[in-house]
Amino acid sequence: MVDIALNIADEYILDGIYARFYPISITDNSTTTILQSSLPQLMKHPKFLKNQIRKEITLSVTGFPLTSLVTVPWFLGEVRGYSKLYDDINDYGFLYGIFSIILYLFFTDMCIYWIHRWLHHPLIYKNLHKPHHRWIIPTPYSSHAFHPLDGYVQSCEYLSSGSFINGAAHHSLHHLYFNYNYGQYFTLWDKICGSHRFPSEEQFDPNKKRDQKVWIKQAMEVDKFDENGKEKEE
Repeated sequence: MVDIALNIADEYILDGIYARFYPISITDNSTTTILQSSLPQLMKHPKFLKNQIRKEITLSVTGFPLTSLVTVPWFLGEVRGYSKLYDDINDYGFLYGIFSIILYLFFTDMCIYWIHRWLHHPLIYKNLHKPHHRWIIPTPYSSHAFHPLDGYVQSCEYLSSGSFINGAAHHSLHHLYFNYNYGQYFTLWDKICGSHRFPSEEQFDPNKKRDQKVWIKQAMEVDKFDENGKEKEE
C-alpha cells in the first residue's frame, strides 16, 4: 500500500505539479545551491572534522555493499510470496489502505526509537553506532555514514519539523547532545520516555548558526561526553 501511495505521489504531485512549477536541471538545482551555501559555514565549526565530508562519503560507499547483502534475504522472501505485501487496493479495501499507511509510520517510528536507544547502550555503541557519531556537526552526507550493520539494524523495521515532527534540527541536537531525539519521524516516543529536546534558535536563526560564541558553547557541551558517548564524571 505504501508503494502505491508513493507511486501516486510521484506521478500526480512530484512530477505532475511540483516539477511544472519548480523545474530544475542536474547542473542547476536548489539542493546543490543550499549545500554550497550552508556547508562552508558548517565547516568552520570547531567540532567539524578535518576532511569530514570525504570520510562520510567513504564510510557510506564502503558500507553499502554489506548492508545490501544482509538485506537480500528479506527481499528474496518478499518476491517468493512470504510477505503480507499486496499490490491491489481491492484486496483489503481503501480504508484499510489508509489505516495501514498510518500504522506503518507509527510502527516504524516506535521501532527506530527503541533500536536507536539500544544502539546507545555502552556494550553496543562502541562497536556499531560510534562511527555515525563521529559527525558531531552532521552534514547531508552523514545520513548514510554508518557502520554497515548499524544501517542494516535500523532498516529492518521498514522491511517488516514542529513539536510533533522529528526533523533535521532534532537530529542535529542528537549529534550535539547525544542523549536526546532518538526518533525517526515523530517526537512521540522521545516525549513519552523523556528524551525529547526541542530545537532552539541555535538551529534556525542564521546569525546564531554562525555565532562563534554559540559554537564554543556547543563544543563545551559535546566535551562533557567521552569518545564512547558516556557522560564524563565531574
